[in-house]
Amino acid sequence: MKFARLSLPLIVLIMMFTQFPGFCYPPSSIVGLSIESILFPEDDERTGINNCVKAGALLSLREKIGESGYISLLSEAEGGVFLIESRPVIDEENINLEAGFDFTGSRLILDTFFASSFTGRDDVLPYYKPMWETRYYFSTENKKPNPFLSYKGFYFTEPSGTDDRQFHGGTIGFEWRPSLYWGFGISGGGGWEEWFEYPLVDETGIATGALRNDYIVNASLTAEGFIGFYVDWSAVLHSEMRWSTANLYDDVHGALIEKSEEKFTIGIDGSVGFSPTRHFNIEIMPEVDQEIYFYRPAQDEDNEYTGERIMNTYCRGIVHLDWTPNNEFYFVCEMKAESVFSTHYEYNDWNIGVEAGIEYSFPLSGGNTD
Repeated sequence: MKFARLSLPLIVLIMMFTQFPGFCYPPSSIVGLSIESILFPEDDERTGINNCVKAGALLSLREKIGESGYISLLSEAEGGVFLIESRPVIDEENINLEAGFDFTGSRLILDTFFASSFTGRDDVLPYYKPMWETRYYFSTENKKPNPFLSYKGFYFTEPSGTDDRQFHGGTIGFEWRPSLYWGFGISGGGGWEEWFEYPLVDETGIATGALRNDYIVNASLTAEGFIGFYVDWSAVLHSEMRWSTANLYDDVHGALIEKSEEKFTIGIDGSVGFSPTRHFNIEIMPEVDQEIYFYRPAQDEDNEYTGERIMNTYCRGIVHLDWTPNNEFYFVCEMKAESVFSTHYEYNDWNIGVEAGIEYSFPLSGGNTD
């Protein structure tokens, strides 16, 4: 579940104060308990209604470093127990540690992120994924474009799977907020992804000893802002071109498919939030992604080639509501839906769900707010 968000007037004040890099706030925490019900189609192994009882916690803090630097920590964890034997337990943990340092007219940000799941969730195996980024802003002037350059990477491992890989790449772009009420950014970059457990095969399906390597180029356009004082919005248009050495042997047809993971992806994510009072929030988050494979053929329900290439369209949406009588206890509800439309029969899928619960938010002692 997405934790209850701050009321919009407070978000506006935070954005005003974050024009000063030394802005800090007292540490705080949220704990919550919820029940989720998800409906899957009949041909899915999770068919029918899956009910899950969840518990989660969030910790947030930000401290000053010197006159203008800062260090911030955001950590959250969620665990759940399904009320069916085939899916007993799920969990997910995220930790984000960021530090910023201002120099004369420029800024350096060091960002690390760690995501994990010890038991797995949905159709994802247990995994561990540390990520990192070093970003340098060449200028930090208000109401002017601020160009930046960054290096980023990650290491992904599945102890019981075969998708272990690492990524190293870079991004160049700029961010520009002409006013408090709207801003946008443009970026582009690329990188190299090395797969450690994805062997390439020959015409007979025998491993050659070579491993998969991918080369990626991406671009994004982001925008965010406010409408009046109670509505906030954001949108991200992103695209990625992936060249890959991966190949795939089709056992049914005895055919080798070269460049099986070479594809182009384009998508748009958005959110609109409405906070008419400090006690009530509603947020709508739609997402659409299009994935086009260049060489991988689509198959029908009889595993016969259709003559088309695989093309997947992912549609997702979340409606989040939270209400609080006292800014401590929050009653939260989420409605969500997801669907995959594909030229490849096996990939077509959908699910809908609803989650409701209660959260308690409380400040922690300490914190430098100077």
